Amino acid sequence: MFTGYVKSFGKMAITIEDENKKQYYAPFSDIHKYVLEQLIEPLPKLPVKFNVNTHKTAGYANNVPRYYAFDVQLDLEF
Repeated sequence: MFTGYVKSFGKMAITIEDENKKQYYAPFSDIHKYVLEQLIEPLPKLPVKFNVNTHKTAGYANNVPRYYAFDVQLDLEF
């Protein structure tokens, strides 16, 4: 699994950014409910883990394809 932080969110999806500033797009249907519950303004720094579909893109960010993320979960241990 990949790891990163929720950078932003909208009405239908979130943008995830990893430590290398690479971005991923995740529609709400691919996001775990515990992540969705935390999508409020101001947005806290939400660490997430996720898988990537390299066959599907949602445009480009920093001249790099923004791949779809799925199975997005909080990356927290208690």
